[in-house]
Amino acid sequence: MKTIVYLTKNIINGKIYIGVHDMENPDVNDLYLGDGAFANKPSSYNKQKTPFHAAICKYGTKNFRRTTIKVFGTRKEALELEALIVDENFIRLSNNYNVTVGGGYPPRHDKKVYQYSLNGTFLKEYPSIITARIENNGYEGVIRKSIAMKTSFADSF
Repeated sequence: MKTIVYLTKNIINGKIYIGVHDMENPDVNDLYLGDGAFANKPSSYNKQKTPFHAAICKYGTKNFRRTTIKVFGTRKEALELEALIVDENFIRLSNNYNVTVGGGYPPRHDKKVYQYSLNGTFLKEYPSIITARIENNGYEGVIRKSIAMKTSFADSF
């Protein structure tokens, strides 16, 4: 797994979004635009939770181009670079869609996640799915599906 710091540009108005994205192969376009939005998954942006999502709805996915700024072996390194670029001054600029400073995980209102062994013994409480994903080296979607379907993940529930 690699982590990239990327820049996605709206080719109509020139506004940009800078973020961090985990990828198996940074050389393959996975259609990720940024801020949780995938070009091939309208449900990932059509609720318009952020200015970036609203812009994708307004201008269409074909008018956004993602380029990789740098590839890292760890997410921590990528977040450090993002923090240097997306600071308070950057957010105040009118030519970008970023709404929070970089270097941290996106603000979410996830519910707590409780992890149990396969025999039902309580193992750990996580403040969010993001935290559970990071600590268990998993994918957020897999963990969400495991919770929804009440199936096991990483030898636990």
